[in-house]
Amino acid sequence: MGELLSIKFSGSNNSLNQFTINWLVDAFCNYKPLLAEILLSSVFVNLLALMIPLFFWVKIDKLILHQATITLGLGFITNR
Repeated sequence: MGELLSIKFSGSNNSLNQFTINWLVDAFCNYKPLLAEILLSSVFVNLLALMIPLFFWVKIDKLILHQATITLGLGFITNR
C-alpha cells in the first residue's frame, strides 16, 4: 500500500558541521558577473517602468494646464 523512503547520509558528521554560510558566499562569488548583469538589467527595467508613467503624467498635466487638447488628438473637445 505505501512505500518507505529511507535516506542515509554517507560520510562523517564533520561534513555536515562544515555546511555554513560560507558555502553560499562562495556560490555567489562564482556567479558574480552573471549576478551583476542581472542586477543591472533589473535596475534598468524598474527605472524604465517608473519613468514612463511619470513622463506621461507631466505631459498630460502641461497639456491640461494650457488647455491644449488638440495636441492629444482630442480637438473635438472644447470648453465653449
